[in-house]
Amino acid sequence: MKKIIIILIFGFLYQPSYSQNQNKYLTSNEELIYELLPTVVDSMYIDFRLPIPLPPPIPDLNKKDSLDYVQKMKESWKLYYSEKERLKNHPTKISIGIVDTIRPLEISHLKAFKRELNVKIDSSNFKDKILGPIELERIRCQDKFDFKLASFYLNKDNIWQEIGEDSFMGIVSISNIVFDKTHSYGVFTATYGCGKLCGHCTRFYLKRVNGKWEIIRTKNYCIA
Repeated sequence: MKKIIIILIFGFLYQPSYSQNQNKYLTSNEELIYELLPTVVDSMYIDFRLPIPLPPPIPDLNKKDSLDYVQKMKESWKLYYSEKERLKNHPTKISIGIVDTIRPLEISHLKAFKRELNVKIDSSNFKDKILGPIELERIRCQDKFDFKLASFYLNKDNIWQEIGEDSFMGIVSISNIVFDKTHSYGVFTATYGCGKLCGHCTRFYLKRVNGKWEIIRTKNYCIA
């Protein structure tokens, strides 16, 4: 009996400490979105100021044509990296449109999250969650990008004909983040549009490492 009482007392004292530790892990969904947005955009956008390098040669080329092509391909990649390095110090920021509202994560991505990382979803992700509009001033690290709401660009005529001019490189949409029950992993998606038949979609997996969230894996699930 005495042993049971000691166990109960220990459990009672331990519970608040556990709850306090858990609270450290409960990062605000929106706060994390604004923190990750520049990294997401940087990994997805296409810089149309850069020359497009040649793809690998087709297998059917004869030896001479193949050697000539490989030489041209190497030169095209050399030019690409040279221009990329030059643009790093370009004073003009890259202009990106951000879709005005955070969108809900689709069920198919939740299923993939559970399957691929073998986790259980935290049901509190879906309780009384109202996804608000994007607040540009909350986006961190805006040294490289000039963010505007997508509506700013979509109200213009012939927007996709002007892409690449004045450093406008396209539009990004981002979903809310869903966490697992331990709040150790998370998932969200983002889409990048650069024209009527130009763009791609990516699913991002997160892991909390030493108290900070890191993108540990990405998976493209659509391309145009």
